[in-house]
Amino acid sequence: MTRPRIIGPGFAERFGGDDGSADPRLLAVLAACRYGAAGPHEALAALVGARLLVPITAVATDEETTPSGPRREKNSEIAVPLLVGRDGRRALPAFTGTEALARWRPEARPTPVTTADACRSALEEEAVAVVVDVAGPAPYTIAGTDLLALAEGRGVPAPHEDPRVLSEIHAVTAAEPVVARVRVTAADDADLGIELELHGPDDEAVRRVAGALAARLARRLPRGIALSVRG
Repeated sequence: MTRPRIIGPGFAERFGGDDGSADPRLLAVLAACRYGAAGPHEALAALVGARLLVPITAVATDEETTPSGPRREKNSEIAVPLLVGRDGRRALPAFTGTEALARWRPEARPTPVTTADACRSALEEEAVAVVVDVAGPAPYTIAGTDLLALAEGRGVPAPHEDPRVLSEIHAVTAAEPVVARVRVTAADDADLGIELELHGPDDEAVRRVAGALAARLARRLPRGIALSVRG
C-alpha cells in the first residue's frame, strides 16, 4: 500500500439506502468480458454511472513505544489504499459490492462512489488505472484514455466511432493498394460493419484484410466484424 488519499466528506451521502450489493447486470457484463463473450465497449458502457465501492482502511500516522518495548499505534487516519505494481505504477482498487471487497480485504470499510469519482480519484493520486474487483470474480481494469474519459464523465464511443478501432482499420486497409475506400458502420449481428470498395477484384487482398483485422481487433470486438466488398 502506498501513501493513501483521504476520502473527504459527502461521498456516502449520495447513496442512502445502498446495502452494498453488486448490480447483477454489471457482474454479468464483467464476467462476459472476462470470458470473451463481451468486449471492453460493453464493460465500459456498464461501468458508466455505476456505483462502485472504494475501500478505506485505518493507517497509522503516529506511533509510540510502550514501557515493555513494542510500538503501538497512537493516531491513525482513514485512507484509501492503492495497489502498486512491480514496475511502481499505482492503481486504485474499486469493487462492485461488499462480497467482492471481502475477497480482497475483509477488514476494509466500503465507501460508495460513482465510477467517475473513482477514476478522478485515481488521476488525482497519479495512478494509472482503476482495478475493479481485483480479487475476483471478474477483474476489470480501467486505464489509459478510458480512465480519462470516465473521469471526465464522457460516454464510451461505440465501436464504429472509437478512434482506436478506426486507427487499426486504417492501418490495415491503407497497406492494401487495391482498397479504394472504406466505410465503417454499426452492425446488427457484429460489433461493427466494414465495407471495402476495391479498385478491382482481389480475393487475396480481402483475405489479408480480414485476417489482419481479426488479429488486431479480436479483443475489442469479440462479436466480430461484418465485412462486405464492392468492386
